[in-house]
Amino acid sequence: MCVFSEHSLVKDPPFSRLDLVSCRNLLIYLDSELQSRVTRIFHYALNPGGYLFLGTSESIGRHGKSFAVLDKKHRILQRIGAGNVGLPAFQAPAALMRHPFQPEAASLRPATIDDRIDKSVRRVMEQYAPAYFVIDRQHEVLRFSGSEARHYIEPSPGAANLHLFSILHKTLRPAVRSAVQRALATRETILTDNLAIRIDGKSRAVTLIVEPILDSGAKERDICVVAFRDAAPATAEDRDAPAAPAPDDVAALEKELNATQFQLRTASDELETTVEDMKSTTEEFQAVNEELQSSNEELETAKEEMQSINEELQTINSELASKNDLLTRLNSDLQNLLDATRIATVFLDDDLRIRHFTPALLDLFPLRDGDRGRPITDIVNLLAYDELKRDVVSVQASQEITQHEVYLKDKSATFIMRIQPYRTVANVVDGVVLTFVDITERKIAEEHAALLTKELQHRTGNLASVILSIANRTFAGDRPLEEERRIFTARVTAIARAHSLLMAKPGEGGLLGDIVRSELANFSERVDIHGPQIMLTTTATQGFALIIHELAPMPQSTARLLTVRAGCR
Repeated sequence: MCVFSEHSLVKDPPFSRLDLVSCRNLLIYLDSELQSRVTRIFHYALNPGGYLFLGTSESIGRHGKSFAVLDKKHRILQRIGAGNVGLPAFQAPAALMRHPFQPEAASLRPATIDDRIDKSVRRVMEQYAPAYFVIDRQHEVLRFSGSEARHYIEPSPGAANLHLFSILHKTLRPAVRSAVQRALATRETILTDNLAIRIDGKSRAVTLIVEPILDSGAKERDICVVAFRDAAPATAEDRDAPAAPAPDDVAALEKELNATQFQLRTASDELETTVEDMKSTTEEFQAVNEELQSSNEELETAKEEMQSINEELQTINSELASKNDLLTRLNSDLQNLLDATRIATVFLDDDLRIRHFTPALLDLFPLRDGDRGRPITDIVNLLAYDELKRDVVSVQASQEITQHEVYLKDKSATFIMRIQPYRTVANVVDGVVLTFVDITERKIAEEHAALLTKELQHRTGNLASVILSIANRTFAGDRPLEEERRIFTARVTAIARAHSLLMAKPGEGGLLGDIVRSELANFSERVDIHGPQIMLTTTATQGFALIIHELAPMPQSTARLLTVRAGCR
């Protein structure tokens, strides 16, 4: 079962031992001091670990240590602290703080002997003083007189309140309402005589007195006094005697009729004023409604513009995403290209600080990712080269490409160092690029080629000398020319075969077995060639080839060849 009731956070005592307090869009209408007070009331009312649910535009201000934020977006908070805190200072309405039938001065003075005497005197005088009420502009009762005021009170059924026209005797309400309105409007004292009222079953005539209080503080609050005085004040003996006869009924009715007519005219005037106010309010509401409609149209236009801008932003976002993917792919391609070429490369700015480098550069410079931004001259390298800074500065000044052949300090590798300006897309020089190409294998090949060239030159010179010697010996005899040409050709052919054996293994001589097999290839079926592998020098290879060539066609070659074989062993 759910029970709903009115409850004031400011006036009424707070609840306690609650698990959840939902207070949305209320704190934004309170000032900071009242917000702080209400927040302390919430902390007091919640159980330890209880939840506080606020509006999206509200916060707990400087009480952040009293609540923990569970959901910042939806403003869901949780109470912090296991024990109960003290209840904030609570001020009840002033009218409820004192007894309704006690004067204000009696409730504020200390309880002294003189004060008790004054109270006793006031109790005695209350029997003779007129009954009165002090009210404000809302007709709320601020002060009561003594016990005589009870004769003029007739509370209406329902919830209790201190509204004058809810507790005043019904027969007096029209006249009092009219008098109060006139007094507040004219700021003058209003007297109304011979008002009839029945008190204790007897009819009495009273005089109504309504007088506004004109001091500065009361004037701002429109405070006035409503008093009732008997038409003929009675003495102590008169109060014990039977009541006096009532005034003439006709005169009383005429006065009541006049009062009613005046009240009716006043109500009519108020109704006309209210109607005018309502018309003015209606016109204002219409103007506000038109402004709201205009604002709504502007908001619709702004919404359409925002949708258009959002679509444009989505298009731009798609283009940027596409360009970002393309840039990522290009970076990946460039990185793979640099890794595949295995060329050591480093990019420097104008202050020789490292921007980027390829992995191959780690063989020359012991770099790490944290070395980006450091000058390259501060890093120890493995190159036997001390003019790096001078060459880089020279390239920056001349903007021309420079290259040098450098090698490691242990001379295990050789590189071509190329220094060139780093140019942006706008053709602006913004640093330098250093590349190191490994030419170690090429240098070894060049050295080997030089050695082979030198060996070839030496062999060519020897071969020419041998051929010249063979020519001289061949053409020195008296044989026929054709015979000498044939012998010379055969001898040169033998030398050529020996030279072919030497060219098969550059830098080395020939094996004796290979020379014999080459020269005796035509006699392989009749010749048994065996023996150890003997390496001959270049000159010896050519000489043995010529000797075996000369011995092969002779009849006595077998004996001679056997002699040569024995000598070779």
